[in-house]
Amino acid sequence: ASFTYQEDKRVNDNQYNTFLRELYMTSASYAYKDRYFIDGVLAYSGTNVLPKENRFGFFPAVSAGWLINRENFLKNSKVINHLKLRGSWGISGNDIMTQNLSLQAFDAGGTYNFTVNNNSFSGIREGRLATEGLTYEKSEKINLGFNIELFKKLNFSVDAFQDKRTDIIVSTSGSVPSLIGVAQPFENAGEVLNKGIEGSFQFKDQVDKFKYFVSGNFTYATNEIKNINEEPRAFDYLRQTGNRIGQRFGLQSLGFFQNQADIDASPRQLFSPVRPGDVKYKDQNNDGVIDAFDEIAIGHSASTPELYYALNFGVELDGFGIDVLLQGIANQTLYLSTRSTFWPLVGQNTISEFSAGAWTPETASSATLPRLTNVNNENNYRPNDIWLQSGNYLKLRHFEFYYNFSEALLKNVKLSRAKIYARAMNAFSIDNINVADPESIGIEYPLLASYHLGIKIEF
Repeated sequence: ASFTYQEDKRVNDNQYNTFLRELYMTSASYAYKDRYFIDGVLAYSGTNVLPKENRFGFFPAVSAGWLINRENFLKNSKVINHLKLRGSWGISGNDIMTQNLSLQAFDAGGTYNFTVNNNSFSGIREGRLATEGLTYEKSEKINLGFNIELFKKLNFSVDAFQDKRTDIIVSTSGSVPSLIGVAQPFENAGEVLNKGIEGSFQFKDQVDKFKYFVSGNFTYATNEIKNINEEPRAFDYLRQTGNRIGQRFGLQSLGFFQNQADIDASPRQLFSPVRPGDVKYKDQNNDGVIDAFDEIAIGHSASTPELYYALNFGVELDGFGIDVLLQGIANQTLYLSTRSTFWPLVGQNTISEFSAGAWTPETASSATLPRLTNVNNENNYRPNDIWLQSGNYLKLRHFEFYYNFSEALLKNVKLSRAKIYARAMNAFSIDNINVADPESIGIEYPLLASYHLGIKIEF
């Protein structure tokens, strides 16, 4: 068991930049017969970021484990060498937020004329309203998992988790009308539910001089906005609530206008005048007009992939070997809006091979992109399912072919180890973005492939 007291003080430049934190924490661990384990933590934490009445919060956590392989019915098993079940629950708090949300704000605004010269002086007006009952953002975490080793060669680890975040600081602008005439306050009303599963495995073996291994890991995690103080929407499909954090929204395309008759027979699109070759959109609410009320959720989040995975494997025989690492992500949606690369010509920009699929009267039946134009076109170049594309990829992060010199040879030259190798880094990518790196689609330095020849010597 232990008890901890901790105090932190950080003073930065400028006003409202002093941070004070105080922590009282006790923890205890207990093991019974080297098979049953339990740990508990009680934390009482304070911060000057919150108002005096709510500065301290209580944050408990508990975890337990069971080493099943040490039970009598498994302790002599030749198959299961290690098996542990574990679970945990806990609450943590976050105080990283803007200072003084609980105080009434005042802003510079308006002018007043004073003195015999009628000089003008700036005034002060009421700003953002104070937050009542401001407290910690909280996270309630639950985790269940197990570890297992089989045949002294194969290891598995799997965890299922849930993270329920509540009391997230959000604006009340969605729930309090702007007619109050002053900036709306923030409040602890946001709620997000995160859940997922992650796992890893490793297998390693040797048959005579032949060595080999394979290992991998993955994380699949989703989240859902439960509450964000969202303002009422004209249609449910416009709501962020119920969707992922960073969910992409855009218009659903129905191909391209083929001629003027096609334009006349379609709902009016109000973004800019349309011509044959422009994108034709679906009228989601059937009001005869295409506008912002026709945007729907498309694809996945813009910020966080739902799936991360990797696979590492290698073999070695008589000193010759290979080592390979593949890594990828899935369920992420990118917005292909980089000028010159994806959006050509407009504003004196250049053009890339990406635009080879642009509409022309001759390619009307096979075109994948709208017509080319050197003038602004608000209709074509806006979030829609043409420019919102999958950011999934699988990359060869590492490939190495090597030779380890034998110990017998190294003894003659008084070396303990020597290795020559040829190595490739980021050698190729399988993805949907052919003209750019899906990890770097903007105007920025791209991730480079690199190739190496080398020798490693240990004396």
